[in-house]
Order: sequence, then C-alpha cells, then structure tokens
Amino acid sequence: MKRFASLLLGLLLANCLWAATFTVTNVNDAGSGSLREAMTFCNLTPGADNVVFNIPGMAPHTIFVQTTLPILNDPGTTINGTTQPANGYTGTGRKIIIDGSLMSFGNGVEANGANFVLKGVRLQKFPYYGLVLTNGATGYTIGGVNEGNTISENGYAGVQVNGAASGSFKGNFIGTNDDGTLARPNLYEGISLYFGANGTTIGGTATGEGNVISGNKYYGLQLNGVSNCVVYGNMIGVNAAGNAAIPNEYYGILITNNASGNLIGSAAAGGGNVISGNLYHGIAIECSNGTIIKGNKIGTDISGAAAIPNEYSGIDIGPTTSSFLCNATNNVIGGLNAGEGNTIANNLYYGVNIWGTNAKFNPVRGNRIFCNDYDGFTLHDGNYQQPDGNNGYAAPVITTANAVGASGTAAPNDWVDLYLDDACTNCEPMSYIATVQANGTGNWTYSGSLSGSLTAIATHPTTGNSSANSPCTFISTSTAPTAGFIAITTQFCGNGCTNFIDFSTGQPTSWSWSFPGATPGTSNLQNPQNICWPAPGTYSVTQTVTNLGGTDSLTLAGYITVDALPIVNGGTDASICPGDTATLQGQSNGGYLWSPGSTLSDSTVASPFAFPPTTTAYILHGQLGNCTATDTVMVTVFPAPGVSISQLGNLLTASSGVTFQWYLNGQPISGATAQSHAALVTGTYTVAITDTNGCTALSAGVFLDIVGIQSQHLDFEASIVPNPSHGNFYLEVVGSTETEMHIFVSDALGRVMVHQSVVPVQGKVRIPMDLAMLPAGLYHLKVQQEPGMVTKPLVLAK
Repeated sequence: MKRFASLLLGLLLANCLWAATFTVTNVNDAGSGSLREAMTFCNLTPGADNVVFNIPGMAPHTIFVQTTLPILNDPGTTINGTTQPANGYTGTGRKIIIDGSLMSFGNGVEANGANFVLKGVRLQKFPYYGLVLTNGATGYTIGGVNEGNTISENGYAGVQVNGAASGSFKGNFIGTNDDGTLARPNLYEGISLYFGANGTTIGGTATGEGNVISGNKYYGLQLNGVSNCVVYGNMIGVNAAGNAAIPNEYYGILITNNASGNLIGSAAAGGGNVISGNLYHGIAIECSNGTIIKGNKIGTDISGAAAIPNEYSGIDIGPTTSSFLCNATNNVIGGLNAGEGNTIANNLYYGVNIWGTNAKFNPVRGNRIFCNDYDGFTLHDGNYQQPDGNNGYAAPVITTANAVGASGTAAPNDWVDLYLDDACTNCEPMSYIATVQANGTGNWTYSGSLSGSLTAIATHPTTGNSSANSPCTFISTSTAPTAGFIAITTQFCGNGCTNFIDFSTGQPTSWSWSFPGATPGTSNLQNPQNICWPAPGTYSVTQTVTNLGGTDSLTLAGYITVDALPIVNGGTDASICPGDTATLQGQSNGGYLWSPGSTLSDSTVASPFAFPPTTTAYILHGQLGNCTATDTVMVTVFPAPGVSISQLGNLLTASSGVTFQWYLNGQPISGATAQSHAALVTGTYTVAITDTNGCTALSAGVFLDIVGIQSQHLDFEASIVPNPSHGNFYLEVVGSTETEMHIFVSDALGRVMVHQSVVPVQGKVRIPMDLAMLPAGLYHLKVQQEPGMVTKPLVLAK
C-alpha cells in the first residue's frame, strides 16, 4: 500500500511540473470530483493551477462545506466559477455557491499563495470570514469585469486582507445579492484591509470594474494602517444602479490607524465612487494622513441630482475618541482641475467636518457642497468638545458683492475660492466660480459676472489649511427693487393675527413695514409674523424695500378688514308638555335666523312660537358683515304622563299622578278628584291625571254596567223565554216604541260581552238571541230605549 501511494505521488509530481486543471464534478464536501479534492491537488501540484467546474444538471449548484477548506498556498491558483455550464439556467446569479452554513467555525476560502485568482462564485454563510487573503497572497485578483464574486451573509467580514499587497477587487458584490439590488449583510465589514495590504486596488475606471460594497452590518470598506491603495468606481451604501440606498450600518469607508497615501476616487471618467445611504459618515478619516478624495458622489445618487443621504457627515476627518492627539494631516478633499471636485450633498450632519488639535493642513477646494442639514464645510467637532480642525483657520470676509464682481479680505497671500451659495437653507459652497489670491495686506478682488449669494473658502498657500466657508453675502444689482407682498389672511371677525410673505422683486437687501392699528406696528423682517389687529376697522399696510439700486414702497389701503362680531342671545331655556308651545325670546344686533325652523311659527323673528314634538335645541344665528355668531336655547318636552284605570268591582283606580279628575260619559264628576272612584251609575268612565311636570293626560274609557239601578221612566217591559237557556232564546218586549233599542249582555263583573242595536215596531216585539258562544254562567241582560232601561238576570246552561 505504501509503495502504491509513493508511486501515485510520484506520478502526480511527474505530470504536474506545469499548470494543471482540476475539474469539480459534484457538490460533495469531499472525495473524488469535489472542490476540496481539487484544492488539495492544487497545493500538491507546483505551478499555476486552475479549478474549473462541470457539475451535471441545471445551475446554480451549492457546495455545502462541512469543515474548513484547505488553505491555498501554491502560487498562481485560480478558482473560476464562470466555467460552470449553465445547463439550461437562464438567471443572472452565480452558478457556483460555496456555502458554510453547516460549519460551526472557520473561514470560507483562504489563500496564502501569490497571484491567487477567484472568479464567479458566491461565498456565503461562513461562521467567520468569507474570503481571507494572508501575507503570501501578494498580487491576488478577486473578480473581474463580468467575472465578479458575491461575498455575503458571513459571520465576520466578507473579506479580510491581512498583509497581502498589490491585489485587486473588481466587479464583486460584497454584502448584497448577486445583482446588487438587495442587502445580504456580512455581520462586520464588507472588505477590511489590514497592515501590509498596501497598493490594493478596489474597483477601477472601466465599465464593470467597480464593486458594490453595501448592506454590511459595520463598515463597507476599512483601510486599516495600509498605504497607496486606490478605490475607484464603486457603489458603497447604494445598489448597483447607484439610485437607491442599501446602507452599510456604520461608515461607508473608514481610513484609520495611520493609513497613508490612499486615493478615494479619481478625476478620470468612471473613477468616482458613489458613497451614499450609509447610517453614519460616508467617509471617516481617523488618525490617518495623505488621503486624496476626488470626483466622488457623497450623499447623492450616481447622477448627483437625487438625494441619498449619509445619516451623519459626508466626510469626517479627525482623531479617534480613544486618542484625541493622533494626527490627521495633509488629506486633500477635491481640487480645482476638471473632475477633481466631489459632490457632497444632502447628508444629515455636515458636508465636510474637520476637527481636533492635530487634524490640520487639510485643503478642501473645488467641491460642490450643498443641502447638508447642518453646515456645508465646518471645522467644528460637534460631538467631543475638541478644538477646531485646520488650526481653526479663519474664513475670508466678503465686503462687497455685486453683478460685476466682489472684494474682501483674508490672511495675506491666501488662496480664496469663490462659490455661489446652495439652493437650500444653509450657506454652503455649491458652485465653484473662481480662485483669487489675497495680496500682501490681505485684500482680494474678483471681476466677473455674479448673481445670487456668494460664499468663500480660504486656503493657506503653504500649510494647506482650509477655512470653513464664509457667511453668505447677497450679490446686489444696480436696479431698484419693486415692492410686493401678500398676507396669509386679510379678513377677521372681532380681532385677528396674520403673517406676511414678501413677493418683492429685484433682490432687496432690507425691508421696512408699517401696520397702523396693529401690534406690532412696524417690522424690519423680510416676512413679518404674527401681526395682530385687536379691534374692528379697516386698515392699510405699507412695505418699503431697498437695495443698492434704490427703494420702492407699496401701500395697500383697506387691505385688512376686521368686522365686529354680532351680539346674539337666544334667551332662557323652556320646558313644555306634549302638544304645548313655548315662546322663544331672542335678542340680536345681526338679524334673526333660527334653526331648525320646521317647528317654529316663524324662523326669522325674535320671538317665534315653538311647538317641538320632542326636546329640541334651537340655534339663533346673527351676522354682521362677514362675521357670524350663534346662541342656543333648549326647549325641553316632558314625556306625556302614563295613565291607566284598574277595576275591582265598581271601584276604579287610576295610575299614579299628582292630581286626578274623573269623568262619566265625557262629563266631569263633581268632587271626583281622588286617585280612586266608586262608580254608581252605568256608563263610560275616564280619568285625567296631572304628573309632577304639570302635564295632563286622559285615560281610555272603561264601561261599567251597574246592575239593579235603572231608569225612573219604565215605559216597557221585557222578559226572557226560556230562561235558563242553552244560548238560544227570545227577548220579548212589551210597550216598545219605534226608536233605537240597545241590548247589552254583561257578565257577573259587569263586563259587556254582547251589544246589539235594533229598531223594533211599536207595541210588542219578539227578538231572537243567540249566545251559544258564551260559557255557562249568570249574566245580566239590559234593554235600553229612551227614556227607560230594564235589566234582567240570564242563566246560560250548557
């Protein structure tokens, strides 16, 4: 067995004295045809070796790595995922995915051999770093145009370069998906270059060479103690198109720990980076020297027109919180040649901030700085109460500025860069105009066409210290202004306040306002606020505007009208019983209009009659000019009393109330004012009850037949044949007249069970009766014919 192994090794060595190609043919973690086997053979084979892929089936293919892969020590090793056939795959993502999600610790791909090349793979979900390049990997190439890698979702940084010099990263996606549209964060930096990783190139000026370094949980790119690195054409904190944020959650770029001589951006076409959308500074230079930052978009999209702010400053230069005395010197922001200026805009703190004792000799020139939330270019630390940067170099003074030029003062021999102010609220150096030099006494002049507002930055010709931009100065014209204004509101009721907006033309430099009758009565503000008139009247307003060309005034007579408020009183509230009326008692010096008017006798008079069916609020409206006032009076309608009669024999009792009056056949019964009444006469009884609100209601009628009491005029006789009967019998009446006769049959409680009316012939009449529907029992049959009445007992037997 040992002899066989030696023979195999000998054959390998004999056959591999030149570059060899090892093909990965499956997604296994180990064994024949695996990635691990190919990497192992590369280390055993001298010369520049290639790892290519030909895995059967449609791409993409995921290789789940279970333990740490071999470190590639052999110089010239290339892993090329672009060699994998698509086999029907039409997507744009990586065809080879190397995944570390099954590992408990370790890195992804690690190289220590010179000239290592990695193309067209996705390294994802490794516990530590996705890609590690150590000292021996000098001259490495990661990615390329249309051959970039995706390095995302790893537990530490996406890429760590520890001492490997002169390498390059081109066309890669670090912290995003394969097309740079969505975040797939590495949990620390996107790319970290540490001591010795000098001369590294990140990106390039040609189309497709830039990397997308976005979405990472810490820095996008860290240059830690390295020198002479270049960073060109990358998208850092934005998507691949450069038009939407995919934030790195701390700095976009951190340059730290005595890093020196690094280049961020270039004046060449395609050399500028877009460094926007990050959740702290766009670029932070800490304790590092000689960085040159040119041609970048910082806080905007790729066009420079749309805002994608970094959430702190665009560029921050200073010490670290752990060492306030370290140097941050000779860092250059922008330049005066074509393409060298950076666009630094829309950031939520400063555009450029230089702070700290040893943050000095840092020139800031030729940039477009605008619409940052705090200041455009400042030397103030803003956080740690440290001295201003650049030795607090004094800003120039603009003493005159007009349509044909400007003049001012600065330190002797200073370079003074002139800018037009931005279009936002701060004074910021947005548009570079020209540079002039102060003479030996510190005076400077500029001749040329100017308009708008002017600001300036001074730079010492020897040390390179730049000042913060000066306060803005309005560029006057030779034409007198024209006054013009409006008020937000011009009509009031009783009193009122308003704000004024200046619409004068000709760019005035001062304003004077007069407001007769108002408080305050005058103002020198451009747009006076909270001008108040306390009393009714008609008032004029005068505006006077001035510039170097002259003065103009505008008076608008009667511009402000304050109408008096009408005095309106709806009167006192009222209460009524259902069906009653109330008289309203309104008072108004602005006419009368009541609502609702449907239950009023007249809604346009002072005292209409109100007859609401339910409780109603009546509103009285009065108007003087444009002013109205109202008052409300309430008419309460008490509920109608509930009234009923209960009966016990001939004793009638009313429901509860305060007063009572009993009626017989619609006529009041004298003295019958108690809650109960004993009925002695046959007829219909009702009762009227008055409740505690003074409201009266009449009950329904109760008919009582009082047996045994009959009329004194007995002009006829009646008999029942047969009696008892089974319900069918005859009523025989003798002595009747030819007038209407009423026949009532009542039960023992006096309740009328049958009522029948007939008109008999005169004399004797026999009337058939059918009471078979009534139950057996004792009844009373009453015959009533004016002027007499007869009552007979009737027995029904069943």
